[in-house]
Amino acid sequence: MLEKPKIFVTAGTRGPLVDWGELIRQRDVFLFLVWRDILVRYKQTLLGATWAILKPLLTMIVFTVFLGLVSKFPSDGVPYPVFYFSALTLWSYFSSAVLMSGDSLIGNAPLLTRVYVPRIFIPAAPICSGLVDLLLSLGLLSVLSALYGYPPTGRLLVVPVSILMVTVTALGTGLLMSPLIVRYRDFQNVMSIVIQVWMFVSPVIYPFSLVPDRWRIVYSLNPLAGAIEGLRWSVFGIGPLPWLPLTVGFFSGALILVVGLIHFRKTEEYFADYV
Repeated sequence: MLEKPKIFVTAGTRGPLVDWGELIRQRDVFLFLVWRDILVRYKQTLLGATWAILKPLLTMIVFTVFLGLVSKFPSDGVPYPVFYFSALTLWSYFSSAVLMSGDSLIGNAPLLTRVYVPRIFIPAAPICSGLVDLLLSLGLLSVLSALYGYPPTGRLLVVPVSILMVTVTALGTGLLMSPLIVRYRDFQNVMSIVIQVWMFVSPVIYPFSLVPDRWRIVYSLNPLAGAIEGLRWSVFGIGPLPWLPLTVGFFSGALILVVGLIHFRKTEEYFADYV
């Protein structure tokens, strides 16, 4: 009898940081994961996609009452409701996207252990599916701003830059945290604390102008600072274009993404051993 051929599996050389060819060939898998996340998010819910608007809207009401009307926080002359809601549109997307991306590898254990898909698709899918909620919130922001006397202008061309900065930062953070959560489950608690602290070091409840001049470059290393201030400027047009937080934040956000990609690429071969 002929002896069955033997197949030897050996470790290959590490590929590029991002295999764009493979990602393009399997883009249908990524689109399926994004669509699945959207369906699961609103499955068996009473209000459905309305939660995308309701969550930042309710938070805006709380901030307006307690931080605006009671505590008299500065808002650069912008009415409190739209001042807070403009920041919360980006912040709500960022915080929920990062938390979902961080937990994505654990929640998709069968994909890691039974079939092969490009691993980066798993934490990236929540980042992209969350953009639906962000666009709905931005639509409500445009309506509220018009009602408060801030109609759309050509400054809205800056809005895609703010969206890109938040998306890139969220993806980089998700790629950095998801492998850590797979290996050390208590990093779920760490990530929640980081998100809470991140909100207070971002201009969500106060304007960028409140930061002392000598600290503005350091403060602008937070990509959320540039994204939020860019959005507020595009809607309200207060002062000149905030080029400092936009420029510094864009590069720091890109750096977070590169660090996240490197960390994810170095650890992805061990995911199946820990889930």
